[in-house]
Amino acid sequence: MYLLQVHFHGEESILSSYVVEHTKWVKNAILDKLFILAGQKIEGKGGVILVVDMPESQLNELISQDPFVKKGLASYTSCRFEPALYQDVLLNFISG
Repeated sequence: MYLLQVHFHGEESILSSYVVEHTKWVKNAILDKLFILAGQKIEGKGGVILVVDMPESQLNELISQDPFVKKGLASYTSCRFEPALYQDVLLNFISG
C-alpha cells in the first residue's frame, strides 16, 4: 500500500483550469479500486492519496497520467508501507 503526497506547483489560476480533469482522474482511479481515498491537505498546496499495493512501475505509470503531472503542475512523493492495524472496513483493500 502507498501513501502519496501531491505537491502542487504554479499559480492557483493555472492549477484551477485543470482541477476538473485531475478530479476525474482521481475518481476513475477510485472506481477502478486503485485509490482508496483522496483529499486536499488542510494546510498547504497539495493533497494525499491512499493507494492499494501494486508494483512501483504501475504506480509510476498511474501517476504519470495525472493531468497536473502532464502539465508540470504537480509532483508526487510516495511512502510504501504494509498495514498492520486497521478497521475491518479496509480488509478488502489490504488483502487484495
